[in-house]
Amino acid sequence: MLSEMLAVRERIYKSNHPHIATTLNSLAHVAKGKGDLKLAEWRFRRAAGIYGIAYGESHHFVGVALSNAGAVLLEHNFSSSPHKSAPNTGLPVSSEEKFLERKGFPRRGATPAECSRPVFGHIGV
Repeated sequence: MLSEMLAVRERIYKSNHPHIATTLNSLAHVAKGKGDLKLAEWRFRRAAGIYGIAYGESHHFVGVALSNAGAVLLEHNFSSSPHKSAPNTGLPVSSEEKFLERKGFPRRGATPAECSRPVFGHIGV
């Protein structure tokens, strides 16, 4: 049902519309619940990028989506070898992810050690 909603919203709205991000966020939670951590992280990051483009990088929706992506990374790293980095998902790099990278956010699949520096230091959070 949510996948169908995403397809409809992607036809109706621009690719960076917040309604698409909200649906991606919901789908990411479903993927996480099913144990598909790579897909969940990708969807959370794409949602964060869309929210960042739509509302600005300091909006709380960006922080919530990135926090969710970080929780997925932690869950992945706890369930695998502690010395392995999270693998690339094989999913395409979206324009929203490129936006996040330009703003200094950790790349998709980053290890917790790579995420240890403050991301929001320049915006006062």
